[in-house]
Amino acid sequence: MTPEEHQSMKKYLLSSDSETLWNGTVRNFTFANVSAMFIWFGTVLLGPNMDIFVWLKILAVCLSLAFSGWIADRCWYFFVSDKFDKPFSIRAYASRTPFFFFLSGILFTMALLLVRWIDWMQTLQYFLIGGCIQLAIQIPLQWFLFNRLRKLSLTIL
Repeated sequence: MTPEEHQSMKKYLLSSDSETLWNGTVRNFTFANVSAMFIWFGTVLLGPNMDIFVWLKILAVCLSLAFSGWIADRCWYFFVSDKFDKPFSIRAYASRTPFFFFLSGILFTMALLLVRWIDWMQTLQYFLIGGCIQLAIQIPLQWFLFNRLRKLSLTIL
């Protein structure tokens, strides 16, 4: 693909309705809420704990994961994407991984500290876990997004 095609894919992605602030917030909150409900139902099935506050704590952690990936992607587009002729190249995707890893690690650890599931001595361990979870989410998600945009650019853009 040419750099012009990459730039048109970037423009299309950032101007699409699904990437507006409102739609992105609703989408991430919905994903986090559904994830929290599944995790909470799993804990209810495994034990007699029906405490709603456990669900709220799980929701806080899920929100940190859902929003950190989206925020990291927007930060990358805002600060770094202009440095690449091809923002959907392998090099560009490799430059996104630190954004995903570090922001998710920070927000995941902060959420766990806020709900008091960990203490300060465990922060590095959970920082690394949060970053790895986000990479496990973002690598397939970005791959599907790239393929969808590539197919659209061949037909629409």
